[in-house]
Amino acid sequence: MNLKHLVQAQISLISQRRDGTDTLCRQAYALLAESESQGFEDKDLLKEAMRLFIQAIRQQRQNPEPYLGLIYLFFLIGEETQAQQYLAIVLKLDPQHQEAQTLLRFMQVKPETEQVLQLSWEGEQLSPEQIYDKLELSLYYVLQDIRRQDLALAKLNHSAEVLRYLQQLAAWLKQFESGLQQLDMSYDTSSLIRRLQPVENRVSQLKSLLAASESLQKLSHSLNTLLAESRQLYQAVEAQQLTEIEAKLERLLDASDKNAQALSDLVGTGVDLAEVQRSYTALKAIIEQIYETIDC
Repeated sequence: MNLKHLVQAQISLISQRRDGTDTLCRQAYALLAESESQGFEDKDLLKEAMRLFIQAIRQQRQNPEPYLGLIYLFFLIGEETQAQQYLAIVLKLDPQHQEAQTLLRFMQVKPETEQVLQLSWEGEQLSPEQIYDKLELSLYYVLQDIRRQDLALAKLNHSAEVLRYLQQLAAWLKQFESGLQQLDMSYDTSSLIRRLQPVENRVSQLKSLLAASESLQKLSHSLNTLLAESRQLYQAVEAQQLTEIEAKLERLLDASDKNAQALSDLVGTGVDLAEVQRSYTALKAIIEQIYETIDC
């Protein structure tokens, strides 16, 4: 769905009418087009476009056109819930509204991650305009998928799951960049490049999450090993087998301190630390019991 085509069509349509509402819509669409060309970086343009659409609605609440403008605005910046709210209003005003019906069908499509991250035109003879539209649509779905994956990724402890999604996203990004290269000499891709930034950021985040997940596995293994050793040491203390106890306890404390630092380093990385925190707490408790027993 190419915004440039949309804006041209909408301006052409509303330019045939001359009332105040349509003038406001025309101005708002022009601002929306300008914002899109900048990758939606200028928030003031979006705010002004929104203000004009809302002003048009206040002047003529039964006119679906300004509502439609807000739908596209929210749709293009990824605020699908708000876009759906305004779409419901348009369909209530005009259940047969052609563009609203098209948008409804589009929003009802919820492809799975595997489908979203499949971008290919092998064997297809596509014009630059068709490639642009395909890239733009694919980018929209990927950005939506990234938002949907946020909560799931935050709970991942298995590096294999992180690695799988990272590989999928990196492969899609490579194919997307290949499409941009094909368009480089014949089409302005600056807007797509700007809007691609969240995907590049997510790839970087996933790499960090993968590293943190691997560190978490190493830390968990280390803590479990120390827990087993500390329990053996405690049993030796209880049995009054004090030979070399102090040396072993000193080594256990050093290893515990290193694990505490490793645990601290993982805070804020996005991995679930609950299990290793419980293991570390249990380790500290056993070490304290050993000291108490020795002191007695």
